[in-house]
Amino acid sequence: MKNNVFMRRLIAVFACGFFPLAATGQIPTELIGTWVIDAKQTEQRLNKVGPPSRNAEWLPSIVLRQCVTTMTFEGDSMIIAPISPAPMAQSFRLEPRQDKKLTYTAQTPDGKKDTLTITFLSEEYITVRSENIGLDEYGVWKRGNRPNRQTAQIDFKQAFDSCASALENVPFVKAKAR
Repeated sequence: MKNNVFMRRLIAVFACGFFPLAATGQIPTELIGTWVIDAKQTEQRLNKVGPPSRNAEWLPSIVLRQCVTTMTFEGDSMIIAPISPAPMAQSFRLEPRQDKKLTYTAQTPDGKKDTLTITFLSEEYITVRSENIGLDEYGVWKRGNRPNRQTAQIDFKQAFDSCASALENVPFVKAKAR
């Protein structure tokens, strides 16, 4: 009996070393904060994994939409906000899925649900795959800042231009644009 309790505690301590939690039921602490698309890493990922098997023509618009959006994880929620002077953030309550690590059910206040799977590519980069939105896992996110109303127009243009330029360096995207 003592060995079972000891082993369970040891496993729990070991598991929390990989994915430490802010508190029971909340998201891992290494995920907390604001994330933005890294255009260069997204370009490299697209070139590495190649075109999706279906709906590749939608990829540029999905990546560009992500590029002008921030994603903030705090407590048990995820806040998605456009880089814009107008505050139009949308908040989702995240519920950890029991069957998978870093898989959450995202629920809007009006009851709509989605399943999100977060993958750490390294300590600095993540991808987020939604069951409801195809092709979103091609975007590579890095730590960033929440939108600033005073600099939003400049920030929007820089983010958009950076991603548009990166997409021009992806052969299968460039071929679809012709």
